[in-house]
Amino acid sequence: MTDEVGTEAVPDGSEEWLRRALDDVASSVSAPPQAYRKGQADWRRRAVRRKALLGILVLTVVAVACAIGLLVLSCGSASTHVIYDDAGTGTVVVPFPPASS
Repeated sequence: MTDEVGTEAVPDGSEEWLRRALDDVASSVSAPPQAYRKGQADWRRRAVRRKALLGILVLTVVAVACAIGLLVLSCGSASTHVIYDDAGTGTVVVPFPPASS
């Protein structure tokens, strides 16, 4: 027998019997006295480990980005530092080192 939602209808008394059975099982279960503190300490240790790992990862990414940037900058030619290099359009070309006046 199904109701209008499509779920099985529970016979009378079955729900109460199931509730009492689950209450009996729940009342017989007892946790060790230090279970909560142990779980909380474990959770804190994992959170600290996760934050440390994230910090190391961020530091590594920043260090690699800086190293790549320095490598790219050091590969440039020291003799021709050009700000704008469009010939004939009125742009400025600055030689390096600047000419002393």
